[in-house]
Amino acid sequence: MLTRISVITVDHETTISLGLEFPMMPVCELSFDEFTEMVPPNYEKAVRHQLFDIFRLRVAAMAAKKEMDVLIAAPNQVWTSYLLNRTMHLFKSHQDSEGLLLVQKLAAHLMTRKYTATDSALTYACDVPQRSMCRRLSPERMSGAGWFRGKREVAPDIVHLPVKTKISVLSNAGLWLLTDGRICSASLRENLILGDNSIALVLTGDFASVKALEKLQLVAWNNDTNVVANAEIQRITPHNVCRWISMFVTAPLLPDPNKLALSVGNKLVAIPFREPVAKRHEVVTCIAPLFGNEQWQQALFAAHVYKKFGTHMHLYVRSMVSPVFELLKIYESEGYLTIQPWLRISLLTISELDFNPNVNVEFRNQAAAQTDCLLQYKESASYIAFVDLDDVLIPRLAGSYLEEFAHLFHSMPNVAYIHYTKENTKLVAAKRPSDFSLKEMLTSIQFERVSETGKLVADPRHVNSTWIHFPVSIPEGMERYIVPNNVNAITHLKHMKLVTTTTKTLNGSPPAFKPNTYDFLSQGPLLSAKNINEIQKDFERMTSKPEVTRIFPKLPTNFIYLKAIAQCFEDTYYKYHYSGRTDEIKCPGPDRCVFPRGIPCYNSAAEYHSINDGSHVNLHFATNPSFKEEDGCRP
Repeated sequence: MLTRISVITVDHETTISLGLEFPMMPVCELSFDEFTEMVPPNYEKAVRHQLFDIFRLRVAAMAAKKEMDVLIAAPNQVWTSYLLNRTMHLFKSHQDSEGLLLVQKLAAHLMTRKYTATDSALTYACDVPQRSMCRRLSPERMSGAGWFRGKREVAPDIVHLPVKTKISVLSNAGLWLLTDGRICSASLRENLILGDNSIALVLTGDFASVKALEKLQLVAWNNDTNVVANAEIQRITPHNVCRWISMFVTAPLLPDPNKLALSVGNKLVAIPFREPVAKRHEVVTCIAPLFGNEQWQQALFAAHVYKKFGTHMHLYVRSMVSPVFELLKIYESEGYLTIQPWLRISLLTISELDFNPNVNVEFRNQAAAQTDCLLQYKESASYIAFVDLDDVLIPRLAGSYLEEFAHLFHSMPNVAYIHYTKENTKLVAAKRPSDFSLKEMLTSIQFERVSETGKLVADPRHVNSTWIHFPVSIPEGMERYIVPNNVNAITHLKHMKLVTTTTKTLNGSPPAFKPNTYDFLSQGPLLSAKNINEIQKDFERMTSKPEVTRIFPKLPTNFIYLKAIAQCFEDTYYKYHYSGRTDEIKCPGPDRCVFPRGIPCYNSAAEYHSINDGSHVNLHFATNPSFKEEDGCRP
């Protein structure tokens, strides 16, 4: 079957071309110049960006459904008659900030419209075909060379490219590509920031030693040749509270490497590397490393909410009580999440009694974990969120994470990441597994009107590494956008009360969205009754599975680790943090806590390697990460 291609070129006249084979035959022409004077000058750029991105999203959705294979477009704005008419009507009535808000609401509405065939793209673009600004053009007119001559030569923008065209070719031509990831993932996601055939390393080490080192030398081999590259070391951790910090290194190497080595001065040390995740996930949520984890209620809450609204949860686990781990492994097999061992730092060259590096890294090396997650999904996800397990973002601007994030990112140009505030809530959950109900948990949520430092959602094309709350470095010209908390905020499950008897809260009414703000709030609840019922139904489907039924009664009802860790973190970190005594804070993390024994736990494990005879750097790494069931969780 011939490849179906859609070409969009934008100039004095906007052309949308749909065709099956070369030469391309444009079938619709749009002209919007006569309407530009109707848009207030200070809104024109924002409106153009908004309309263009809505159209791009709709065609991208068709491509993902395999109804259109490739979309190639010049990087300009596309106007459609339907959107233009609606927008102009709004601006006539509201030529102020309220008018722009109405346009954004219209955009959110239109992005939910369903277009299921290529022909619908024509209907969408020519919603008012009788108007002169949107007219079908005859093939005879299209064949005339004079048609392409206007204020600027537009013919070069109309191209016919095979599906596997390299992204570099498109970039050089000033074009971008949207397509089904299954067909063109290599071309579409060819390391858009890192560069072609790049390697990325996440490192942890002493910040003073690293400052003196500055660069690393990498050597890579493939079946044909080898290459040597010098790579600058970039900080991920923005402070020196902890002696060991997270770092990032990247360098272009060669295609299809089969061996990678790091120079330690007087020798080369082969180090393990892996390919990024190939499976397409539109949205991924990276969870900060878990340790001594036993709160299965939070895990189930997150797993089902994330599944409902369309994100894949990636869990980093240092240690977890056995029944909870075994339950989540079933959820992993059902596609809800991925569990990855997150390893303690182990130096074979020195005893932990003499020097424990884990006491000297911030919050179980959380920044390294988040950067690792970002790099794993950088080429296969559209958006990546970074939160703790008890931070659950529930979309309010649209019906899914993808639509909400797309709306926010595409509403404003040059945004590398968006930042959501955390809003503390209290809620009720059943202590016993036999009484547990996600519906009861969801409907009991009450906002406490207390805000905390938020977390980020990144466009992975523009972010290579990130600290806990924000990236230290983003490309020049890019910026962040802070989502106002009256628009949406992370629901922080701060105070979860465990009860032994279930209580119907407000007859199961949907929880209200009441963040810590005096700005205008919409009347909509945190999530609808329909969504709550669907989440509960999905939970009941999972608990009806025989393998879940066997494990569920074994889930803990007394959280020993939670109590010990909460008290430890209060004594070693939070009492200084919240009182402003930040100069008294020592490097925070679980290795300052005493973990009880006598409870079956799965701890992360691996084969550790240490190279300490280098003249410039000592190198420590691990291979074959896994989990091992032991007596007691380790920090």
